[in-house]
Order: sequence, then C-alpha cells, then structure tokens
Amino acid sequence: MRFKFAAFSLIVVMVLTLVSCNQGKIDELTQSLANLEVQNQQLMQENNAIKAYIEEVVKVVKSVDQDLEKIMAAEVDIREMTKDVDINAIEGNIKNKLGEIGDYIVESKAKIVELETSLAETKHEVKGLRSLVANVKANLKAKEDEITKLAAEMGVLEDDLASLNNEIEQKNSTISEQEDMIAEQNTRYYTMAKASELKDRGILEKRGGFLFFGKTTKLTTNFSTADFNTLDAVSDLELTIPVPSNKVMIHTPHIAGSYQLVDAGENTTLMISDPSAFWSASKCLVVETK
Repeated sequence: MRFKFAAFSLIVVMVLTLVSCNQGKIDELTQSLANLEVQNQQLMQENNAIKAYIEEVVKVVKSVDQDLEKIMAAEVDIREMTKDVDINAIEGNIKNKLGEIGDYIVESKAKIVELETSLAETKHEVKGLRSLVANVKANLKAKEDEITKLAAEMGVLEDDLASLNNEIEQKNSTISEQEDMIAEQNTRYYTMAKASELKDRGILEKRGGFLFFGKTTKLTTNFSTADFNTLDAVSDLELTIPVPSNKVMIHTPHIAGSYQLVDAGENTTLMISDPSAFWSASKCLVVETK
C-alpha cells in the first residue's frame, strides 16, 4: 500500500513538474507572439509611411512633367503663330507666350528644389527616387535651353528676351544657393590611417590608466577635419578601406546595425544601410587601419 502511495505521489510530482515547465514555455511563446505583433505593427506603419512618401514624390514629379507638357504646347503655339507672319506684328503675343513659359520653368524649378530638399532630409531610402528626380531636372534644363534658343531664332526683341533670361537666372541663383546649402548639410568627413598617424594629427590620444598602465586610445575632443576627405551622407553609402576587416577599427560613434564591414579580398567595404542612423551621433568617420 505504501509503495502504491509513493508511486502515486511520484507521478503527481512529475505531472506538476511537466505542467510547470510547459507553462513556462507557453508564457515564453505568448511573449514572443506579442513581440512579433508589435514588430509587425511597426513594419506596417513604416511601410505605409514609405508608400505615402513615394506617392508624394511621384505626385510632384508628375506635376513637373505636366509643366513640361505645357511648355512644349506653348512652344508649338509660338512656332505656329510665326508661320508666314510678320513677327513684329505679333510681337506682343510672342512675349506673352515666353512669359508663360518662363513662369512654368520657374515654378518647376522650385518644385524640384523642394523634392531635392525632401530627399536630402528623409530617412526613407527608396531605390530609383533620386534618379527619377535627377531625370526630370535634366529634362527641364534641356527644355529651358531649347526655349531660349527658340526665342533668339524668333527674333524677339532683345530687351524682352533679356528680361525673361534675367528672371530665370535670378531663380537659378536662388536655387543654386539652396542646392549648395543642401550639399553642405549632407557633407560628412572621413579619414583612415594607422594609429600612429592619427595620433600625430591630433585625432587620437592615450587616456586614463595610471602611469604607463591601463591607458586606452580615444578620440581627442577637438580634432580638425581640415585634411579629412568628404562624402555625401545620402548618396555615398559604400567606402573602401584598404585592409581586411580584422584590421579595421572605427573610433567614431555609429549605431550598430546601420552599417556592416564586408571583406573584399585585401580590402574591406564599409556598407552603410541606414545613413540617417549612421551619421546621427557624429558627422565624422575615423577609421584606424592596423
């Protein structure tokens, strides 16, 4: 009887132990499921944000394309109205058409600058968007040159043509300043060298420890970037380092997961997958090559 009771007790203990272990696994799986749900929601939100951003960029690009169509239509009008006609008699009409074209060109350039600014600031890197904007910008520039040439061919009064060109040039100057500002905002600095050279240049120093013991190599707090190389934070996403990855040490702070070091024979390729995160803590990249 005692043996049966002991056996029964053992079975009860084993069952309770199994239930307890399984409950732990169930709790763990439940938590994992909850985490996956949160991640899924975050991915859906990010996907919707990227989709909305792409739609907005495409909308503006289509708007510029429509302006180009209007420019071409106005160009056709000018050519038609000057067929077998004394240009002096319709000088006012030509001037109005050129003014209309000038307005379209100026408006389109402003839209493109807004797009370029948006692309420079966005954290959404979508393949093809930059080339799309660059292409429509090139088309607009080609059409602007063509219209200026047409106006000269039509024999429009020099004052009128100069006025149109002056307005466009003023806008070009403003746009150029904005583009320079964007380029400056996107400029980042990097250097790569052996530790001894980086110390000689005042970029690295030994700190901490006692006497000659326990000191570590750290970035100095006020090094100069005068002799650093430059790159564009948005478009330059790969950098070749002339040593294998096991001889690479990055001293500046950059968020883990925003980049990776990929061996490429005797060299290493620094691949930046998230430029916004990569450059968030420092606008400089200091690489020690051992």
